Amino acid sequence: MARRLVDHGERGWIVGGAVRDLALGREPKDLDMASAARPDQIEAWFDRTHAVGKAFGTVVIVTPDVDIQLTTFRSDSGYSDGRRPDEVRFGRTLEEDAARRDFTCNAMYLDPLEDELSDPVGGLPDLEAGLLRAVGEPRKRFAEDGLRLLRLARMAGTHGLTVEEGTWEGARAERGRIGSVSPERILAELTVLFANERAVEGISRVLELGLLETALEDFRPEEGERDRIRETLSRLPAAPGPALGLAVLFGGGRLSVLGGLRPSRELSAQVRGTLEVAEALFDLPQPGAEGSRAKRVRLARHACFENGMSLARAVGRERGPGVLDELDELEALSRSLGPFEPMITSVDLAALGVPRGPRYGELLRAAEELQLDDRFPSREDALAWLRAEVDADQEGGATRRRT
Repeated sequence: MARRLVDHGERGWIVGGAVRDLALGREPKDLDMASAARPDQIEAWFDRTHAVGKAFGTVVIVTPDVDIQLTTFRSDSGYSDGRRPDEVRFGRTLEEDAARRDFTCNAMYLDPLEDELSDPVGGLPDLEAGLLRAVGEPRKRFAEDGLRLLRLARMAGTHGLTVEEGTWEGARAERGRIGSVSPERILAELTVLFANERAVEGISRVLELGLLETALEDFRPEEGERDRIRETLSRLPAAPGPALGLAVLFGGGRLSVLGGLRPSRELSAQVRGTLEVAEALFDLPQPGAEGSRAKRVRLARHACFENGMSLARAVGRERGPGVLDELDELEALSRSLGPFEPMITSVDLAALGVPRGPRYGELLRAAEELQLDDRFPSREDALAWLRAEVDADQEGGATRRRT
């Protein structure tokens, strides 16, 4: 692609996260490019394109291996909606393009043909010093798009960077801008954060800035709750994922607040299931008690068992001695379980003449509960129990009819 641009007298530069990741010795996850070529020229020079953001200078070039966003050098002004520029002016230089970007480490440019790095705002020295610095005036950058506040927290945490003092103060001064960011964009940023192995560092900065309290009116952690959230997250597996991470943030009676981020039904169910399983793990009957094994098996088969177990382990030490040992036993039980094959089925009920109705369902549920509780040594024992139940029902019905 860069060669095609050169053939037409323009130069193509890899820009943004890919260059940053290469500078950090990491494999880039995506590839964006920039050039002085205008959108109409790009569409004319390449066979397959999508004009996803043509008004802002961005055209997607479709290649056999990957789709690449190519954006024309530009300068922006006026962000009245707190997200998109009101005016875009296409330019010819890297310098004017770099001036509009969020952080210096995202404003480095690499020519893939010449292997030449252009660093107009000093992103590489900042990376080498472990600093995250806003491009230009920090307050202006955050005022342009409030989501940059969350990006600051995520990038500082996941890349292990110290936020430059002026940038941090600018973020604090403009933290109210997060209130103009759509819930969907906030949730998407948190999802990316929780997918990273250093999620706790990113969330720590989110909490320090008070971004969730500003974005969600009802998110009001009690005294010391921020520290407990950080401590719990630090005990979770690396890269906990959105369901587990959000369960930590919105547990403790705050689950209803999660709706303010407009999660999908599936994600909501996963967060709720994680919290329910974690709490249920601490509220099981003693081993040997009636129904004890059945409850354990049902939990172990729950779709959110793994997340619930992770959360329970993270807070388990606060519940008293021996709790982690009990969780170890439950995890061992989960690993030992194979596919569940019921000993009693609808075929057996039909063979005994049990009509469809409330009692029909009661018998199936009771049989399953007893089987899970290891009360049936064999299928023959299960059938004997069922025949006894049906006989008792028939005798009871005959007695009622005679009476």
